[in-house]
Amino acid sequence: MYDFLLPDIGEGLHEAEIVGWFVKQGQKVAINEPLVEVQTDKAVVEITAPITGVIEKLGGEEGNTITVGSLLCQFSKTSDSSPPQQTQPFEEKKEESLPKEKIEFSVLGRVMAAPSVRKAARTMGINIEEIQGSGPNGRVLRGDLDRHAKQSSSAIALVQNKSKRSEDEVNENKIIPIRGLRKAIFENMQKAVSKAVLCTGMEKINVTKLVAFRKSIQQLPEMKDKKITYLPFFIKAVATALQEHEQFNAKVDEDQKALVIFPYIHIGVAVATSDGLLVPVIKHANKKSIFEIAEELESLLAKALSKKATVEDLTGSTFTISSTGKDGATFATPITNYPEVAILGTHKIVKEPIVVEDTIQIGHTMTLSCTFDHRVIDGEPVNAFMRSVADYLEEPVRFLL
Repeated sequence: MYDFLLPDIGEGLHEAEIVGWFVKQGQKVAINEPLVEVQTDKAVVEITAPITGVIEKLGGEEGNTITVGSLLCQFSKTSDSSPPQQTQPFEEKKEESLPKEKIEFSVLGRVMAAPSVRKAARTMGINIEEIQGSGPNGRVLRGDLDRHAKQSSSAIALVQNKSKRSEDEVNENKIIPIRGLRKAIFENMQKAVSKAVLCTGMEKINVTKLVAFRKSIQQLPEMKDKKITYLPFFIKAVATALQEHEQFNAKVDEDQKALVIFPYIHIGVAVATSDGLLVPVIKHANKKSIFEIAEELESLLAKALSKKATVEDLTGSTFTISSTGKDGATFATPITNYPEVAILGTHKIVKEPIVVEDTIQIGHTMTLSCTFDHRVIDGEPVNAFMRSVADYLEEPVRFLL
């Protein structure tokens, strides 16, 4: 027998809720075949089979919550089985040691349903994304498809036998269930505003030299088929500033009433996707060049937007940047990525008249917004931190020092 225990599939995960099983007792499964979906505090995660074998026992039913290290399911091994090493729990105060071979977990930004239910939906011509599931956490069951099909048939018959309704009669509310990734965002945002005392500091800076610096880099022969955005510069500036202002590279331990300062700098970047906000993470950003950050960021953004980002890609941040982009707002007040103590919002770059040594010139400006937990950080350190970030963005030659 092989006991497969619930691994730590997230940063400091203690427990997860079983959303739905893809297998049942007595079923033979192959290695890497979908086994179960679980809901963590960040996302719905699909866990695959670690070996080939027969399912002898399931560690819980749909809707049950199980703790890390407890039995997820039990296998009876076949001749081609080779049990892997059990994943060890994550120790937050130490750097991650990534094994060469590990189980991959894909973050899913989709309606939850078993493969058999999805196949049935395709056969019936039903868009499963439109179904409100009756299972745990909104999981779509086969009965939901049957009810939807019956209701659709009844609705068609009703329309055929009734005259056109007035506008008032069809003006009904649209109900959108909060589930999956949106539910995780909902809960994390609620934690941030209910536990932290949030305040935002704002500053306008002159980035005329940064615009010229990026343009000169873009014109290099090595950059002929590449494009570098401003975001890698923002990430590098923040990562460097965090080395000087370590109290911002931290989280609050609510139980111990303590500020926990991280020994490494991992920058999360808030990304808007069709399913909601994801935060891919640039690990050890302070030790990487702008070009290394740009390449890694491009890869992470592509994975996030195509729903291929793993839990490893989306966890471990010690500080987060929220960039509104070139078409975004002039100012905003971002919400911290709880339990982090601060977040920096970077906003669109604007070409406008500016005063330089008592003369009016045409230049480029942008604004910064730093939202912080006022329980552990005061206003003066925020001003100093933003000034450090601004020093690099206003004089980008500092990146070369």
